Parts: sequence; structure tokens; C-alpha cells
Amino acid sequence: MGLVFETGETNPEMACSTAKYLQQLLLLLLEQEDYVTLQDLSDSLKLSKRSIQNYLSRAEAWLLEHHLEHVRIVKKQGTGIRLLAESKERQRLI
Repeated sequence: MGLVFETGETNPEMACSTAKYLQQLLLLLLEQEDYVTLQDLSDSLKLSKRSIQNYLSRAEAWLLEHHLEHVRIVKKQGTGIRLLAESKERQRLI
């Protein structure tokens, strides 16, 4: 399957940028075994923490739209964010 995003953006440049950041965000989370902080994601992607939060919301919606209910983005206050998925589901995303 791989990470292919329909962003709903009408501006082609924005759609490309949004898809790129969604893909990078999910790949970063896929690579992590443990929680990562919003600040770490912000630093890695060179985006504001607010932008990361927006992309996390879009990523959650994308997972649901693609029937990946067993893949969850878990946000734990004071700890961070991680992607929970079985290895079979992780392979579908890669």
C-alpha cells in the first residue's frame, strides 16, 4: 500500500507540501519504538508544534479513511506521541 495521501487541497503546491509532511510524520513515527515528543517531531520536520498537531489530526483521519483502524496515533500528555501498530499493519504503511 505505502503512504499515498489525498489531501483535499486545491492548490497543487500546497497539496504536495501537505502530502510530503504527512508522509514524513508517519514515517518518523513508524521508525520509533517509543514515545517521541512534539518538540522532537517539530525539530525533525522543521515545523511549528502547532503544525505538527494539525498534521497529526490529518494523519489520524487518513488512517481511518484507509481502514487502518488497528493503527493508532497515541498521544500521552507529559510523555509524547507514538504509532501503535502490529508488524503486519506497519508493513502495509511502508
